[in-house]
Amino acid sequence: MHNTDLDVEIKQLYRDGRSVSEIAEALKCSRSQVFEWMATNVPCPFDEWPSEAQARLLAAVRGQ
Repeated sequence: MHNTDLDVEIKQLYRDGRSVSEIAEALKCSRSQVFEWMATNVPCPFDEWPSEAQARLLAAVRGQ
């Protein structure tokens, strides 16, 4: 999958509320690719994210 296509797919799944692990599994890419996308495309700092989104990301990083 071309990176631009991957970006579009990650964005849609992220908007749908899917977790990092779910996105990576659905798109057959690494979680690190999803994290990189989030780091460059999520418009606000992590501490301003909704608490549920923070919890999902932290759980994914910890492998839960």
